[in-house]
Amino acid sequence: MLSLNYLITGGAGFVGCNLVKALLEANHSVKVVDKFFFETKFESHSNLYLVNKDARELSQEDFKDIDIVIDLASISNDPSAELNPYLTYQINGETRGRTASIAKTAGVRAYVLASSCSVYGFNDNVVTEKSSTNPLTTYAYANLLAEKLVLSQSDENFNVIVFRQATLFGVSNRMRLDLVVNGMVYSGIKNGSINILRN
Repeated sequence: MLSLNYLITGGAGFVGCNLVKALLEANHSVKVVDKFFFETKFESHSNLYLVNKDARELSQEDFKDIDIVIDLASISNDPSAELNPYLTYQINGETRGRTASIAKTAGVRAYVLASSCSVYGFNDNVVTEKSSTNPLTTYAYANLLAEKLVLSQSDENFNVIVFRQATLFGVSNRMRLDLVVNGMVYSGIKNGSINILRN
């Protein structure tokens, strides 16, 4: 199997740390760019490179010999995004567009953006990729901005994929208990009951 060089922004987060492990097990090389605000532990590996850097500070040199970028770096939910809307637009929107641009200039072949189903807003029907977007929050608007910025750079030499994730859940080395299902499971284990916050 072909071995590739990945750069993952936000690679020490809830999704990133599991993705890094899977890529290393598949014999790929992984560069993790993260500020490491949380204590995510990675096992030592000859193909793992950890870079303590804010995604807003990336330069072309960071993308040397990289084949694929997976951009996970973001303010990760609606409540956090509302604390500082300007910062959310900068990090979740503009910076991701800039990351894609630098990667493309550096000769990276593919870029994957981790977006969110929040761009659809509330909807009574099942949505698909062809459904209209209806962002209702700063977090959703910033993700939609990022999508537009990165998709506009896609061409035959730079393949851009936008992955709209629904609410995530499960076990991770960088555990998050603010996620709905994880919070419910934690509540059930700790309190013996599960609180339903909305219907």
